[in-house]
Amino acid sequence: MAFETKTKLQIEKRVSELKTIQSDYFKKKKSERPSEGLDEARKELKRLKTILANSYRGRENSQEDMDYVSSNFA
Repeated sequence: MAFETKTKLQIEKRVSELKTIQSDYFKKKKSERPSEGLDEARKELKRLKTILANSYRGRENSQEDMDYVSSNFA
């Protein structure tokens, strides 16, 4: 099942936000960085990029991924 264009745009926007979070994290000195937060952003970023890639390539996403998108972007 493919996503609507609106949903893809929302996912792309979230990917952009996560990249900004990651970038801002590494702009700080190691001693000033928060100890948590980056791992969760990276996991979500990886998942969303996989979902988008599958969608653009015409591949099926897993039911778990479809449920994730439905609950967060619908």
